[in-house]
Amino acid sequence: MDNKVPLTAVKLGQKVKLRSVNAGQGLKCRLSAMGIVPGAELMVVNTTFAGPMVVMVKDSKVILGRGIAMKMMVE
Repeated sequence: MDNKVPLTAVKLGQKVKLRSVNAGQGLKCRLSAMGIVPGAELMVVNTTFAGPMVVMVKDSKVILGRGIAMKMMVE
């Protein structure tokens, strides 16, 4: 059973694990440089219906555009 959802579907305060990024190598490398790799735990710190999301990864807050967050599959 596949229960992966895009990061944009995660509620405020929820902790999730990144499973995959449906994007090209360039974006994957940029996210990797910020510590956002498959298996990393993320917590949604701030989100609205539109606009960027703020997630906590390790001890850092990272702002992600909604388009990028839609490509990140979590569970």
